[in-house]
Amino acid sequence: HTVAANRIAWVRARQGRFDEAIAQFGRALDLDPGNAAFAADLGFTLRALARYSEADRYYDLAISLAPDKFQPYASKAESYMEQGLFDRARATLESMPEVDISLWATLERRDRNYQAALDRLVAVRTEKVGRLGWKEVKEGELYRLMKQPERARASYEAAVAILEDAVSERPDDISPHLALATAYAGLGRKAEAIREAGRVVELSPLSKNALEGSGAVVYL
Repeated sequence: HTVAANRIAWVRARQGRFDEAIAQFGRALDLDPGNAAFAADLGFTLRALARYSEADRYYDLAISLAPDKFQPYASKAESYMEQGLFDRARATLESMPEVDISLWATLERRDRNYQAALDRLVAVRTEKVGRLGWKEVKEGELYRLMKQPERARASYEAAVAILEDAVSERPDDISPHLALATAYAGLGRKAEAIREAGRVVELSPLSKNALEGSGAVVYL
């Protein structure tokens, strides 16, 4: 019954029935109050609705229940970044049981410490950033923000070389389409950037995933 309540909650969230989703996530947690993953799931959904103070309480609960688990710290840090609370995000990352250089790079970029972000990113193994091509895309974005257009172009071109193959090999995978859209945009290839971002909307439509599909629309 506990797992079923949690799974139903995810279905309701993706259907856009958020009040029902929150009630089901709460029910799952009531049935298994020591389950850190259930607390984090509830936090994630509340955060998606910009109910940050409530979300943070559940992230704190998840951390207290499983202080050695990475994800609740990461989610809490991302929540603080979305709110512009960079000092709190920094403190959360410092308290994590393991160092996530990619998240540190994201924090430094959002806090406009571009060189520090680049220094972090250079130290990241590609698989730690996510899928192939994302590291090059993020480097391109940082060079653009640092007003180094030649280096930005080189990074974006390197990303395109990787990502065009990835899109061909995995046409239904959202991640390479997202990264390729960003790389094309960085190179001024407008029509291609819009095409790839549009493909993401097709792959994750609001009608099928209200929880995450909105992000694809915003990206486009």
